[in-house]
Amino acid sequence: MKKLVVIAAMACLLGLAACRKPQADYATVYNDAGQRVATIKDTAGVKKLSAITGRLGSAKKAKLPAQAKVAYRYVLHVAKTKRRITLTVYRGTDAVKTKHLPVVGAGPWRITKKDAATLRKPSRFK
Repeated sequence: MKKLVVIAAMACLLGLAACRKPQADYATVYNDAGQRVATIKDTAGVKKLSAITGRLGSAKKAKLPAQAKVAYRYVLHVAKTKRRITLTVYRGTDAVKTKHLPVVGAGPWRITKKDAATLRKPSRFK
């Protein structure tokens, strides 16, 4: 009888685990004051942001001007690896600063003018 109860309990747990919705990747956007201004959950928006981040692999190191001011900070939440990747976008420059980005690493990187313009308008990801 105990064996039957244990098997039934295991079957219920497996059934509940299978019904659980998998977490998806998303990004949170903060302004220069550190206030959350957007959350990007839309698949197309997350893919667009991921594509920009992926192009950093071929980007060149940049030097940030001393007067560079933060425009936005994007925090990408990767569900599969539970990793948080941070991109800091600056006003008046085509450079982003990265943190926790695998392979590329941390530091300022030069990006295309198009990518910089996209990152300066978080509403483009919705």
